[in-house]
Amino acid sequence: MQTIIRQMLIAIGLLVVVAVIVQVVSNVPAVQKLTPTTTPSPTNVEPGRTGPTGTPIGLDVHAQRLNGNTIIIASVSASVPGWVSIHPDASNSPTVDILGYAPVPKGVTTNLAVHLTNVSKLAPLEWAILHVDKGQIGVFEYPGADGLVYTSGNNYVRVQFTVSK
Repeated sequence: MQTIIRQMLIAIGLLVVVAVIVQVVSNVPAVQKLTPTTTPSPTNVEPGRTGPTGTPIGLDVHAQRLNGNTIIIASVSASVPGWVSIHPDASNSPTVDILGYAPVPKGVTTNLAVHLTNVSKLAPLEWAILHVDKGQIGVFEYPGADGLVYTSGNNYVRVQFTVSK
């Protein structure tokens, strides 16, 4: 158990170092003030849902204007450490294209900045999807080991939202 905790702390430390390097190299603020395209309204799907262990899980994303290459996730509730990935919409479903992703610790995280690395495929509607960090800790592996987070109702945690440039 101590080995796992030690590995997680090392992985978190490495993520912080990488985030700082990316921040310095790209000169993009970690958190940017965004101007919503409409009055912010949560776009949660099934508020109050829980994971298989009964822990609350979910995503809250508001309609927003893209500022730089960053999407802000208003709130993430995760029962285990994981990731949020952003995907463009196609016919009311997320595509396999990944526009960007960000690590999420266990618990509640607010104002999570997700840096988009693939803005060329940005659509008017996007999807935020919650993943579990099951593979190599601290490395986003989807498709692969970092699978989708499912609710106790056997639905995966995702939410659609609008983005304008």
